[in-house]
Order: sequence, then C-alpha cells, then structure tokens
Amino acid sequence: MTVTAATTRNDYTATSGQTVFAYTFTALAESDIVVLKNGTTLTLGGSNDYTLSGIGSYGGNVTLVVGATTGDVISIYLDMPIARTTNYQNSGDFLALDVNGDFDKLYICLLYTSDAADDLLCVDLGGR
Repeated sequence: MTVTAATTRNDYTATSGQTVFAYTFTALAESDIVVLKNGTTLTLGGSNDYTLSGIGSYGGNVTLVVGATTGDVISIYLDMPIARTTNYQNSGDFLALDVNGDFDKLYICLLYTSDAADDLLCVDLGGR
C-alpha cells in the first residue's frame, strides 16, 4: 500500500439524522481512529455508537448507529500508538510485505505527530 500526505482529522457539523461521515486518512487498525460527538468519545462496534469502513486503505466512513441531531459536531481523528512491533532477525525472512507495512506505519505516525505538533503550535500562538 502507498500512503499519501493527508490530514489526520476531519470535523463535521451534522445535519438532522445524518449517519455517515467520511474520514480522509489511512488507519491501519480500527483502534487507530477516535470519534467524538460534541466532544464526547463514542464507542466502536456492533450496537454501540458507530461502525467503520475502509480500515487499511486511504479513507473510509464512520457510520453512526443513531443519526445525529442538527448542529452536532462530529470529529474523527487518527490516534495510533507509536510503537515498533517488528524485529528483524539476522538470517531471517526480509519480506517486502513486512518492510512496506513498517514503512507505512512509520509514515502515518509522522503525519500524525506533525498534525499534533501543528495543533499545539496553534494553541501556543493563539489559534490559526
């Protein structure tokens, strides 16, 4: 998979009954995405607050189980753990799939930390 430069956050003001909200970044796992409704964290899965599509590819959708109310603010952002989980071994397999996956994760983490740093800088400077 290739990873393109993208925002790592999408914010929406909902219309009455709206259930589908797009995210425009790559998330490698469902746990890498946080969804807020009016500042409150929603719960993923089944009959909970929302479901996800598009994991592992560029972009996808958050689908709320119950439609939003007019004016609800829905925020979707990348919040992936920064961890190195692959350890290459001497004389071990060096598979392109593994290496590409590691580089994808690294690049996504760079986008995430860059956006987080920009947000902190804007707060320090009094907003954008």
